[in-house]
Amino acid sequence: RLEFGFSADVTNEQFFEESYTDTTFRSRDLRELPETRRAGVAALSWLHRAKSGAWTMRWRPELSLGDKARRALAAGRVDWGHIEEAAWSVEPRLEWREDESFGLERSEWRADLRTRYRRAWSAADRLEVAAGGEWLDATGEDVSLLLDRRVVRTSARWTHLPVFGWEWGLRLAADGRVFPDSTSRDHSETGLSLEAGRLFGEAHRFSSVFEIQRRSAIRSVSSTRDRFWAPRVSIGLDLRSTSAARLHWAAEAEAIRYDVPEEASYFDYELVRTRLELGRDIGGGWAARLGPRLEWLLSAANPTERYAQTGFGLECERIGAGTWWSVGPEVGWRQYERETDTIIDAPGFHSSFAYCGLQALVEVSLGGVWRARVIADGRVEKHRDASQDARSLYFSLDVRRLLAPS
Repeated sequence: RLEFGFSADVTNEQFFEESYTDTTFRSRDLRELPETRRAGVAALSWLHRAKSGAWTMRWRPELSLGDKARRALAAGRVDWGHIEEAAWSVEPRLEWREDESFGLERSEWRADLRTRYRRAWSAADRLEVAAGGEWLDATGEDVSLLLDRRVVRTSARWTHLPVFGWEWGLRLAADGRVFPDSTSRDHSETGLSLEAGRLFGEAHRFSSVFEIQRRSAIRSVSSTRDRFWAPRVSIGLDLRSTSAARLHWAAEAEAIRYDVPEEASYFDYELVRTRLELGRDIGGGWAARLGPRLEWLLSAANPTERYAQTGFGLECERIGAGTWWSVGPEVGWRQYERETDTIIDAPGFHSSFAYCGLQALVEVSLGGVWRARVIADGRVEKHRDASQDARSLYFSLDVRRLLAPS
C-alpha cells in the first residue's frame, strides 16, 4: 500500500522526552509565538509471506519533507516460525531527522535493532526473550538534552494467560547506556515488573502492576542523578452494572529514592494519582467517561515542591466504520504547600493555579481512499502569580491518499 499527502502542525512547546533526566520538576520550554510547520509526506507498506508460511517479511519506508522539519525512516520486520510453538523475529530501523523549529538547527541519525524469541510452553504459558541495541548521533544547536548514545538492551518475560483464573506476567530487563558526549551520564538500568489481573463474573476486572527500576552510574561520579531506585505500583478496577454503564477506578503511586539526595536538584519524592470515572454508552456509537482526578506530590526533603491537585475530566470516544473520535477536556486546581507570595523573592517557589486542558484525536475517511487525522492538545494555566501563567498548544493535521495494489 502506498500513502502520500501533506501534514501541518502548530506548537509553542519543545519536547525533550529522551534526555534520561527526571522531567517531573523540569519546567516546560514554552515560546510566546507558536511555530507552524508544513510538509509533504509519503509512505509505503509492503508485506511478503512465504508460500510455505514459514516466514513473513514487512518493510515500511516513510518520507516527510517540510519547510522546517524533514524526516526519513526505513523500518522492517522478519518473522520465522509460529507463535503456537516457537517463533523468531528481527526488527531493524533506521531514521534521519533534521529540525529547524524555533530557530534551531538540529540533525539526528538513529539506528535500532531488536530480536525476539517467543515460545509457547503450554496453552496458557508464554516465554519471550528479547535483545537489541540503539545508536544515536545528534548535531546542531541545543542538543545538550539529547546526547549521543549507544544502548544495549535485554529482557525476558513470562506470561500466564489461562482461560479462567488469575493472569500474570513477570518481566526482567537490563539496559546499558553509554553517552560519548558526556563523562558523567554513562549508566546501567535494571528493572523488574509483575502484572496480575483477573476477570470476575462476565464483565468485572481487577488489574495490578508492580515495577521497580535501579539505575547505577557505570563510572564513579559526584552527581547522584543516575543513582537511584524507582518503584511504581498501580491498580485498577472495572465494574459493569449493565451493558451500557460501568465504573472505573484506578490508582498509582511512584517514587524516586536517590543514593545521595541533593536538596536542590535530586531529592526523594512520592507521586500519587487516582481517578474515579463513571462510563456509559450514550448512543450513536459514542461512549463517555467522567469523574474526579486527584494527584499529590510529597517530598520530605523539599517542601516547596509539595502540592495537591484536584481535577475533573471527561472522555468521549466513538469508533465506527472508518472513523475514530476521542475528545477529553479537563479542568482543575493545583495547590502548592508553599507559594511564591509567602516568601518574597524566593527563587524556585511556585504559585498555585487553575488549569483547563483539552486533548482530541479525530481520524476520518474523506470518501474512498483519502484519510485525515487531527491531533490537538491544549492547556491553559492561570496562576496566583500572574508572571507564571502559561499556555501550551499542539495541533496537527495529516491528510493522506491510500493506494492499495489491485
